Amino acid sequence: MCGLPSWAVSRGGVFTKLHIKAANRFGRDRRITVWCCTESCALQSRAVAQMGPASHKWPMTLAEFASWEGSNRYETPAQTRINTGAAEADFQEVGLPYTEAKNVTKPLPNGRPRKFPSTAARMRAYRQRHRSGVGVQ
Repeated sequence: MCGLPSWAVSRGGVFTKLHIKAANRFGRDRRITVWCCTESCALQSRAVAQMGPASHKWPMTLAEFASWEGSNRYETPAQTRINTGAAEADFQEVGLPYTEAKNVTKPLPNGRPRKFPSTAARMRAYRQRHRSGVGVQ
């Protein structure tokens, strides 16, 4: 990250492994070992390798990345009655009680047009609507 060569720094520096994503779908992901001047420089290098060089597009800050990377991902969840083997659990009946389903939707006023068995049946329905005055504009 800092661009210093290893001979320019008085301290020993840090070697870190970077996981580099393939440039296209035909390539392979790589793991390379690089030298960094400090641990913070190594952290930045790992973040850039993981999330890309444009830090304003990162989904998290560098501090969040450091805590995420350093966290133990195999830790157990918090101890509760459910996972400690207690006789009673807090959530024995989680589901809602069964209720009879009722159709409360109303049909749309301008829905799909009817399908008639024949042209004659369609004409009879049209004449019937016009005689009764329903559906006439």
